[in-house]
Amino acid sequence: MEEHETDVSNFDEMRKILEVLGYRELQVLRKNRAQYAVLGQHLVFDHYADELAHIPEFAEIEAKNEQALWQLIDALEISHEQALPWNTRDLMLHYQQK
Repeated sequence: MEEHETDVSNFDEMRKILEVLGYRELQVLRKNRAQYAVLGQHLVFDHYADELAHIPEFAEIEAKNEQALWQLIDALEISHEQALPWNTRDLMLHYQQK
């Protein structure tokens, strides 16, 4: 998934700007994140808090391209079957509490 990021120096002011533009907050997700640079890619470990605390800690890889992604997956000895192309919604649906 393509992402665009920028630094925000004032979180509350940015929130007001988004509201003025017509956006509304749908959900707040809190998580602890550990970030690493591995083989020139971005590897993060996330653990959700609050109502999503039941989701186990997981790794996310942000790579510059698909070849770099699979290279890092192989270097970490992760099976290709375990490398799931999930977004946050997919993760929440998979681990939804019954």
